[in-house]
Amino acid sequence: MEPWQAFIIASIYGFYVREDGSRLIQYVYIEEARKNGKSALAAALCLYHLIADGESGAEVYLAANSRDQVKLSSWPLCSNFAKGIDPNGELLDVFRDTVRLNLGTELAQSPCGGFDKMAVVITTAGFDKLGPCYQYRIMCTEVLNGLKTDGSLFAAIYSIDETDDWKDESVWIKSNPNLGVTVKLSYLRRQAVKAVNSPSEEVGIKTKNFNMWCDSSSVWIPEHYILSVSRNINLDDFKDRCCYAGIDLSSTSDLTAVSALFPDEENGTMSFKTWYYLPEAALSEKRFKELYGQWRRQGLIAITPGNVTDYDYILNDLRKLDTKIQILNIGYDQWNATQFVINAQSAWFKMEDTGRRLETSTSRPRKWNGLSFLAGHSSTTT
Repeated sequence: MEPWQAFIIASIYGFYVREDGSRLIQYVYIEEARKNGKSALAAALCLYHLIADGESGAEVYLAANSRDQVKLSSWPLCSNFAKGIDPNGELLDVFRDTVRLNLGTELAQSPCGGFDKMAVVITTAGFDKLGPCYQYRIMCTEVLNGLKTDGSLFAAIYSIDETDDWKDESVWIKSNPNLGVTVKLSYLRRQAVKAVNSPSEEVGIKTKNFNMWCDSSSVWIPEHYILSVSRNINLDDFKDRCCYAGIDLSSTSDLTAVSALFPDEENGTMSFKTWYYLPEAALSEKRFKELYGQWRRQGLIAITPGNVTDYDYILNDLRKLDTKIQILNIGYDQWNATQFVINAQSAWFKMEDTGRRLETSTSRPRKWNGLSFLAGHSSTTT
């Protein structure tokens, strides 16, 4: 047993409630990169609860998303699996791939009935930040940071810090606690080179080998290129200039995005700024509450009043922008945009339907735009 594994075992089994002698920890969340012994640790926990926990007729359930993932059981995780069972131990492997919220929470948040029952989640990072695993992770980090209190929860998250350069070898041990044992440094070096040289493989390597949560399953422009050209764009710097705008309208609980492109004909560079809008009612939806609430506190999104997207609110912001910077035209997709277009045209905006040509006419501009970011000729908001 490695020291980090001993720390986990001691933490979850070493504390008891003085009044009744029950075990303090009932919920466990463990997150680490692949090949660090997750399966071996999971098997050890399951065997302990099955034969060594002093529970008569003990039942232990090890669940995952497929038979290939859970070699010790004979079922895939399904919608009615967790209901009605009364196990001594529950373990959910690779929670990141669970797509329906009730599945993970049935196991991860309800072990209870007996004194010493325990639910364990053990996983690696993924790329669905709106999914149940990442939402559960947010709650765990808030407990770890002292923002919330839950004495029955133990969370061990082995991950590279947001301020770290993931290509720096010195930080790899943060997400690979078994580095030098089951994970070889030479292997991680090869994976890092592969991620840098092949954007299509970058997300998979970041999530699996460095336990970094990403925003999508594939990469158009690698993140380090975006970060290298990101800056705080001050609209006063573009006063009396021209810009081109584009809008992606939503209907109810989705985000609406408005982007502005500021070309500089003198030096051939471009600057982009984007605003995001969300109806207030969407903040009450359980799936989005934590994530969008955090973005709101950080000032990354604007909240519009009401249950649906407030197009008048957005149009008013465009009017304000147009008083400082001339908007030459606004591109839009005609889906759900009829009334907005009518109102915008009444405000003397030139509207251009780009949706009809989206699949056939944007391939070359998209490639050119990508190359512009890679070459450092474009900048965007931080």
